[in-house]
Amino acid sequence: MRAYSQVESLKLFEQFQKIVLKPDKVTFPVVLKVSGHCLMIGTGGSLHSMAVKSGFGSDLHVNNTLLRMYAGFGVIRFARQVFDEMLQRDIVFWSSMMAARSLYLSWKGPNGTL
Repeated sequence: MRAYSQVESLKLFEQFQKIVLKPDKVTFPVVLKVSGHCLMIGTGGSLHSMAVKSGFGSDLHVNNTLLRMYAGFGVIRFARQVFDEMLQRDIVFWSSMMAARSLYLSWKGPNGTL
């Protein structure tokens, strides 16, 4: 999917919000992934808040996508927070956290900072 079509999908999501269509556990991972791919950290954070307020704060698929989104932004602290707040973790969730941590460590410079 090209970047412009990803941005268009976020615009469509916003239009759905205006006509009071409620996102579900399938919609949130899609728009979170798009905001991650487009490096839209503000949009991703807003979607995170919206997902929690909509009752999807403990959904494994939504949280796995959040973890991967924050890791892609290089914000390992938020990725770890999502991980720590999940009461139930499956193998995919654990793998995502390990991959996020590995990515973070690969970005660190010789003095231990990004």
